Amino acid sequence: MEKAKVYYTDFRTVAFGDGLPTKLKKLIKKAGIGQMDMDGKFVAIKMHFGELGNISFLRPNYARAVVDVVKELPLEIDFQEYPGLSESNVSYRIEPESIMVSGEASILNGVDRLVLDSFDLSQLGGSEVYHYVIQLPEGCSNLSGVTRATLTISFIDLTQDSRTATDFQAQNVPDGKSVTILTDELTVRIRGTAADVASVRDDDITVLADLREISGASGTYTVPAEILINTGADVGVVGTYQVTVNLSGSTEEDPTP
Repeated sequence: MEKAKVYYTDFRTVAFGDGLPTKLKKLIKKAGIGQMDMDGKFVAIKMHFGELGNISFLRPNYARAVVDVVKELPLEIDFQEYPGLSESNVSYRIEPESIMVSGEASILNGVDRLVLDSFDLSQLGGSEVYHYVIQLPEGCSNLSGVTRATLTISFIDLTQDSRTATDFQAQNVPDGKSVTILTDELTVRIRGTAADVASVRDDDITVLADLREISGASGTYTVPAEILINTGADVGVVGTYQVTVNLSGSTEEDPTP
């Protein structure tokens, strides 16, 4: 039977060198704490010897050194939310939920989670599964042995419907000009929960024609439009929109484009 390897360090320290807690951290890393299977397990640090009549115990400084080396970090997703697309309206599961990481206290003290991705909810269709490589802080080791995580995600309640907007306004009109909006109605797609979408009526929608890119010459133009939902519902707009406008009036005669 092969003899077990025993790792040890002495109590000798030098001025401005490694103290005993730091030497303990190096010792347990060398002994292979990074190869221990701690994934999903309850980890305890024993501070006494457990012998009958023995009241000796390890000093808290040493226990803290071990705690600094080993830390459980949850795996998380940062969601990019939009009107009608919020984190509260998605069901998701990350597997594994967390991993055990070892590293220097100076690194781990400032880390309380591992972010897998900045997830854009506008790109989510139906129920989908995504796979990520787990990225660790520099200088840290993964004690769980799991290097990839899986995100399973879907919307809980997402509905799209159409409304016909008839309220048109203009913004960023060039000085000295008047504008006539030639588009008289616009079909707008909206999204959100079924209840929120159902609460939006046609006259709750305002279309803002944006003339900021118009130089000022009189004529007829197709310009981008901003859609406003004038309710308190968490409803977003699907797609981009344009309207047709006529620009006229000036102190000087402008050439027609």
